[in-house]
Amino acid sequence: VPGRARTGGVMPVFFLDGSESISEEMAEEMLTALRLTAEFSDAVAYVFDERTQGPILAGETERVREAIAEAGGGTRLAGAWDDVAEHIDPGATRVWITDGFDQDWRLPEAWPDDIWVIGGGPWGPKLKVLTREELDAQLRGFGQ
Repeated sequence: VPGRARTGGVMPVFFLDGSESISEEMAEEMLTALRLTAEFSDAVAYVFDERTQGPILAGETERVREAIAEAGGGTRLAGAWDDVAEHIDPGATRVWITDGFDQDWRLPEAWPDDIWVIGGGPWGPKLKVLTREELDAQLRGFGQ
């Protein structure tokens, strides 16, 4: 089951936004984050835009890079979750790396341990780590 590998009590499942609005620089930051988090190399990653690719082992950065290169459509945050939800351990921590904007104005159902790493667009070039509550408040401010 994806997300089963535990590292320090955390079972991360990475969701990487590969949509058209993600700059090449931000995609590289995503890959760097995966490389620097070697203890999560056996964690699972999914790359999403209008479709969801994966599971890919997070340590297989070249496969992740290829999936991001193949993506480039609109963003379906909730759709990405809908595509894979039945395959994810409910004890996993979802790590979303995205600009946070969804073409359908939908976010996935909140989980207590969700981690949102947000950047690009109106967020600015630096990635920020937000809770779901902080993300919801920020998006309301942007009109989403």
